[in-house]
Amino acid sequence: MPGTGDIDVRLTLVDADDDDLDVGTAALRRQLLELDVAGVARPTAPAPEGTRGLDGATIGSLVVTLASQQAVLGAVLSTVASWVGRRGTRKVRIQIG
Repeated sequence: MPGTGDIDVRLTLVDADDDDLDVGTAALRRQLLELDVAGVARPTAPAPEGTRGLDGATIGSLVVTLASQQAVLGAVLSTVASWVGRRGTRKVRIQIG
């Protein structure tokens, strides 16, 4: 759950499995860590009962903690938009705060 000054990023890859989503999420996380952010975390949650792994919503989630909200926000959004634009099969939902 993001806190104040955090950006919750949820990724979706069309026609991709959870492994592809995991790889894509890790790649975007590395790109975001190159920015002046306080951190980029992959939320952890226990696997749903009766399953072996995490669901796609958890696999494709990042929480970006901003070092200074206004100064870095544009760079984060630009990086995410660039990542999405490289393939038409990528979708992102962003929640700020």
